[in-house]
Amino acid sequence: MRPSRKTIQKAAGPEVQLGYECRTKGCATKPKRIKVVKVYNAIEEQLKGFQIDELTFQQFLLGGQTASKRRAQQRAEKRRAITNKQRSAENEFSELQSQKAALVAAKEYDADARKHHEKRSREIKEELKNYRELLDSYSKDFDEHIQTFEELVELVQNAHQYWANANADQKAILEKLLVLNLIVENGRVQSVSWKKPFNRWIKPPEVASGGHGRT
Repeated sequence: MRPSRKTIQKAAGPEVQLGYECRTKGCATKPKRIKVVKVYNAIEEQLKGFQIDELTFQQFLLGGQTASKRRAQQRAEKRRAITNKQRSAENEFSELQSQKAALVAAKEYDADARKHHEKRSREIKEELKNYRELLDSYSKDFDEHIQTFEELVELVQNAHQYWANANADQKAILEKLLVLNLIVENGRVQSVSWKKPFNRWIKPPEVASGGHGRT
């Protein structure tokens, strides 16, 4: 199924309705379209089955600490790579200045040489500015908050409410992070499959479809 827009003519004026539409050739399911709001409501309802225990939290915490260390290593690697590029650009700029001095001394610093020198000087200065900005961003000390078990329990217990309060763009992002697959039948969501590790934490009740499921 693919995201789609449908314009509905109403008394108050045209209304754009967001949905998902099946465009698979030969697909016999009907209707071929489901409103986005139905998908979002189904996700909200099944998020009420979001649960986490102390053991799972410890595993989650360990994974978070490992991920935090990995991100710190990646930032350090990026800093080193940018620093090397910065030094290379600085060396090239020094070499460019030496070439200019030599040409001036030899009275060969003509219009073409000046044009080339000024153009390349501007380019290197812009590169150096970008490298400094990147280094600043990667050199910041990230104070990554480690959630307590109580904080995570509160988040889990109220996940459906946080989902309900999110705007359409936020829900679209969360949907990609959380949802692996949806089973749609007869114009409604029959079940939701979650990505790891949420598939171990969200245990919504199974919904009988009464027919062959269509993805």
